[in-house]
This record gives sequence, C-alpha cells and structure tokens, in this order.
Amino acid sequence: RVMLNLGSGGNQNDADGAGAARLETWSRGYGNLSGVCAPYAGSLAGVFMGTGGANDPQPPELNFVVGSLGTNFPSLSPLLNQVFFIGDGRTGDGVGPTQVFYAPWVATTLFLGIADIALYPSGPGNFQDNTGNFTVSVNISSGIVYPTCGNSSVRCLGGFIANDPGTVCSSTTCTHSDCCTAPGEEHIQHLEVVVSADRNIYGAGLSYGPAVSAGGGQPPVAIAVHGGDVLRFSVSGRVILNLNGWRGNENGADGVRAIVSEHIPGYGNLSGIWALSAGYLAGVFLGEAGAIGPRPAELEFQSSQELVLSLTPLLNQVFFIGDGRTGDGAGATQVFYAPFGSATLFLGIVDAPNYHGGPGAFLDNTGNFTVIVNISSGIVYPVCGNSNVTCLSGFFANDAGTVCSSTTCTHSDCCTAAIQLFEVIVSADRNIYGAEMCYGPGPHSASIGRPPVAVPVHSGEVLRFSVTGRVCLNQQGSSCENQNNADGVGAPSQETCVYGYAELSWIWAPNAGFLTGVFVPPLGTFAPQPAMLDFRNIGTDFPSLSPLLNQVFFIGDGRTGDGAGATQVFYAPSGAATLYLGIADAPRYQGDPGAFEDNRGNFTVSV
Repeated sequence: RVMLNLGSGGNQNDADGAGAARLETWSRGYGNLSGVCAPYAGSLAGVFMGTGGANDPQPPELNFVVGSLGTNFPSLSPLLNQVFFIGDGRTGDGVGPTQVFYAPWVATTLFLGIADIALYPSGPGNFQDNTGNFTVSVNISSGIVYPTCGNSSVRCLGGFIANDPGTVCSSTTCTHSDCCTAPGEEHIQHLEVVVSADRNIYGAGLSYGPAVSAGGGQPPVAIAVHGGDVLRFSVSGRVILNLNGWRGNENGADGVRAIVSEHIPGYGNLSGIWALSAGYLAGVFLGEAGAIGPRPAELEFQSSQELVLSLTPLLNQVFFIGDGRTGDGAGATQVFYAPFGSATLFLGIVDAPNYHGGPGAFLDNTGNFTVIVNISSGIVYPVCGNSNVTCLSGFFANDAGTVCSSTTCTHSDCCTAAIQLFEVIVSADRNIYGAEMCYGPGPHSASIGRPPVAVPVHSGEVLRFSVTGRVCLNQQGSSCENQNNADGVGAPSQETCVYGYAELSWIWAPNAGFLTGVFVPPLGTFAPQPAMLDFRNIGTDFPSLSPLLNQVFFIGDGRTGDGAGATQVFYAPSGAATLYLGIADAPRYQGDPGAFEDNRGNFTVSV
C-alpha cells in the first residue's frame, strides 16, 4: 500500500488506487510521455519505451475512468511512451482474472511507477509527501501459446506473432513456421479497447467532443496506425442513444434496432456520413498533424446490401465499421486499409439531435462496444512469385502475376506505394444521373431509382475496375429472362441512349444495363454539361479513357473484351473529387433517365 500525502494521513491505497483520498487523477503528460486519466489516485502505472527513448512522439492519453476504458479490461496493448494503468493486474480490485499486457513493437524497456500531480489536472509533481511501496511480480512471455493452431506445445518466439486459428496448420504436429508469422507480416499488433456510447467521433484530434447542442460527450478512442496498415475488427456490446427517451432502442455495433437512419453533414475538416442506422461504431483516420486539409466527400452507407468487403477511407473521412463483418453478426470479416499518411485511427459514435445535422446529443447515451483490432503492417503475397516478399507499411501488393512471376522477385516488383482499393456493390436501381443528389432524378417520380454509389478520387488518379455480377432491367414478378452482365451483354436492347440531366452529359452505348461512371467536382462547384460520349463509335474495347468532368462514361466489366482481354485504364480529370458508379436506364432504353422501378440485381465492383 502507499500513501500519497503523508501529512493528512488516513488515505492509504492499494495498487488499484482504492482507498486514496482523490477519486480521480488526470496527469497531462510530460515531454514525450502521454498523459493518463485514472479513476483513483496512487495506482500503479507503467510505460513502454523503445530505443528512441523519450525522443519518440507523444501518443494520445488513455482514459481508464469507468465509461471509457475502465480498469477491468481483459487485455491492453499500449503504444510506445503511452502511460497506462496496471493496478493490481486483475480485472477487479483484488479479484477477477489476470489481465494481459502486450509490449508494443520495438519496445525495449518497461518502466513502473506512480502518476501523481500537484493540481488537478496538471503535469507530474507533489511526490515529496508520498510514502509506502508496491511489491510487483512480473511474468514475461516471449510469445503466445496458440493451441488452436493444432499443437499446444508450439510457442511463438520473441518477435513472432501467432497466426489466426486454422489458417495455416490444423494437424497435431505443427511446427513454429506453421503457426507463427515473422515481423513485418500479419498480426503485428492486437488491441482491445472499449468505446463508450458518449465517444464522439467528431472529437478526433480534439480534447473534447464538439456539439451543436445536447452535449458533445468525450473525444473518441485513439489507436496509432501507419499508412498501408491492414485492419480487421471484431466488435461486441450494445449501446442506447437516448436513455431518457424510448427505452427499446438498444442497438449493436451495426446500429441494428436503433430508432432511425442518420445523416451528419460533417464538422470542421472531418467528412459527413450517411448511414441506414444509428448508434453504430465509426472510425476516422488522421495524419500526424491532425484534422488538417480539405474536408473529403462523405461516404454513404444507405443500404444493408452495400456492406463492403474492403474499404480504404481517405484521411479525415468518417466511415462505418459496425461489427466488422459483412452481415449483422455474421458474414465475412471486412478489411480496412489505412490511407497513405495515416498516424491515428479514432473510434467513436456518430450522433446528432434528431439524428440529423451537426454532432451532438451525447448526454443521454449509455453502454459500450468492446472492440478488438488486428493490425497488419504488410501482406505476404506468394502469388507474386516469391513468398518471402512482404509489402512494407504504405505499400500494397500488386495484382497476382501482373509484374513478376519468377522466384526472385523483389519488393519493387511485387509492391506499389499508396494504392487505394475499394470494393462496393452497385445495385441495378442506382441511377447514374443522381450523382451529388439524395435521389435518382428523372421526369417520372415513380421510376427514378436511388442515387449512384460514391467513391472519392483526386485529379490525375489512375483507376482500374474489376466487375462481376448480373442485373435484370425489367423483372416481372419473380422471373427475369434478360439478365445481363456489366458489359450489358444479355440485355433485351441492342443499344441505350439516355438524355443528359442538369450538368451531366448524355450517353449512347451498345446493349443496356451496363455499369457506368461519372467524375464530378467538389459539391457546390459548377462545371458545364460536356459533349456526349458515343460508345457505338468509340467502342467498348478502348485501352484507356479520360472522361471530362460530368461526362457519363461506359465502364462495363473493366476489360477490353466481354469477360476477357486487357484491363482498361481510366484517368480522373482535373478538378475531380468524386467518382459515381451506377446504371444508365430510360423508358424503352431511350430518353430521360427513368424506368428503374423494375430493375433487380447487383454488380460487385473492385476499384
């Protein structure tokens, strides 16, 4: 036990801080060591440091107060220089399971001590009247026993991380190389954090949660990342967004059972987000300097059918995480790529008064999500020809076989810097002429469909597409005889001509129901309607295409032939901010946009 202020007497406390005179301690940090907020004073704390010592950057502070991380976490992976609560090393005060702490990559030393302050809150101080001791026993393992690999005797050596269960070996004679992955490959960092319902995602990079009204809550939880990191999430728990209102709207991480859909137009330099539900887990990546630079386009998660398999958000672009799977509590694990220049991932909740408008209404939120994050710093890509090639942070593996097929491939052969990969689903009712709108336009309101799917882009970017799936443009009842692929092959019409709408151009192309795109400038920026592209003359087998702003163009399956041929290359025009993907349809396949009411099916598009 220790006593923090001998002069006043009577406030001896244990390693968890229980018995201390003060119920909360908030140290603001010092030098390059982070601050820390703990529920009691006098608790045992720790900090990992690497070879850079205090010269490494100061990470975000951890908050162990109840409602944030708490002190009953099962495991914790602090960052270098990030001061953290240890207490008595158990989930309860003197009781409960033993907690597990993971040393961060390149850590060389763990320091143990007390976080004390002169005033609340402030920097360190006031140690002159402290007395007493903690006796600390530390058990250090150089790896992780992973019996689900098939052999419980396999122990990953220092610097190696255990693979996912069953991914490599399922026998009872697995070796170290079967079960463990070397540094620089998968599973470099495993984190488990608690995100409470008052964690405002729009407080990313701030010391508070901003709000237009009804309380801004706390800032979101911060996790250090690097550009090119590959992240996978497993999320459990439930929250309630309005405890004092309807009591039946407890929802999971996907927001299922929340009251309504939600639209936030953004705040500061952080983008807006539009989702089918409310109360879901959200994230945003920021760079070293925080939320600087232009506000990116908002991402729209307006359909349960559009749960992406993988996503590469931009810096400052708020995105949906949910439970980290393609379905609600089921489906494949989704993959998220940290954009080039990332330094921190923030995790929090999107909320607003009446679920629309600027952030706020966090005062009546309760509950928590427990979030497990697996972060990989590179991808082993043996199909490049050399299984020893690992793409470093900020690099992505090239398409299989496109560059190198020998057994002596190098990093530059197999890996490309700063490539973004999006995988989205474009349903047959996505009207390409609804770009920048919240509906699909046309003269016939009953058949205008929904707006197209948005993908953020920049001027001069080079895009390649891979498209699968089939759609039906005029389904009657449960049957459809004219299903077509992304090139429009199989559609009932020999050609489609859709008149332009507002600033968007006409398009004329062979077949019907094909995948189309259009590049548009930032919202509120005017660009005139350009000339029509006539793909009856251009053909659909072009090797490359440079559309103008607002010029609707043919994408098809992204190859020069129907399901075959070379991959086509598309160049984003100067001033482009968003690429929209959708379908060009019209009554009898010619005229104003429309006739979407009987369209069914989807295209899966990799960009």
